[in-house]
Amino acid sequence: MKFSPQIIVGLTFIVLGLAFVIAGFLLKVNHYSEGWLTGNNLIILGMMIELLGLFAAVSAYTKSLKK
Repeated sequence: MKFSPQIIVGLTFIVLGLAFVIAGFLLKVNHYSEGWLTGNNLIILGMMIELLGLFAAVSAYTKSLKK
């Protein structure tokens, strides 16, 4: 399996989204909320970034399978 730049970008998005989810969980545990920076918002943002990463990685992977 070849790792194309699109797959690397998708995996990077997934890792970045996971970091946001972990940061949101830590904010929820510490009961920190300042402005819109709350644990729930960071968890939702992290899940959306992970979803974009999954779409990017899967679309690049299926394109490489069709060749």
